[in-house]
Amino acid sequence: RRTGSIEILSTLPIHPRQIILGKWLAAVAMVSVALCLTLTYPIALSMLGELDWGPVLGGYFGLLLMGATFAAIGLATSAVSRFQLVSFLMATVICGLPWAFGFVLGSFSAEWVNTVQYLTFNYHFNNLAIGTLDSRSLIFFFSVIAISLEIAAFALQRRRLV
Repeated sequence: RRTGSIEILSTLPIHPRQIILGKWLAAVAMVSVALCLTLTYPIALSMLGELDWGPVLGGYFGLLLMGATFAAIGLATSAVSRFQLVSFLMATVICGLPWAFGFVLGSFSAEWVNTVQYLTFNYHFNNLAIGTLDSRSLIFFFSVIAISLEIAAFALQRRRLV
C-alpha cells in the first residue's frame, strides 16, 4: 500500500484471490529455495553412511508445509492490518501460540489433550518428520492455508469496495 502498487493492482482486471495466490506462491517459492539450500547436509551425511531418506524427505515436506502455512497466516494478517509491525506481531502470535501449546500439553485436562494436540503445529510436523504421510496432517495444513488465504482475499476485496 505504501508504495502505491495496490492502486495499480486494483485497476487491473485481476480478482483479489489471484493477487493473494500470487503473493503466497512467491513466499512458498522463497521457502522452497531456502529448504533446497540445506539439501547439502543430508547428501553429505548419506555419503558418510546409510541414511534413511524417509524421515529426511518427510521432514523437508513437513517444513515446506509449515512454511507455506506460516506464509499464508502472515499474508492474512498483512491484509487485515494497515501497519507492518502490527501485522508481524499478529502473525507471530497466531503462529507461535499453537506451537507453544504443543510443549505444555500436560497442563491441559485429559479430555482436552487430544483436541489441543490436533491444533498444534508440532503434532502434525512430527508426524511428517518421522516419515509418516498422515492424511490428518495434510488436511490440517491445507485447511489452515485455505482459511488464511480466504481471509486475506476477503480483506483485500473489502478494502477495494471501501
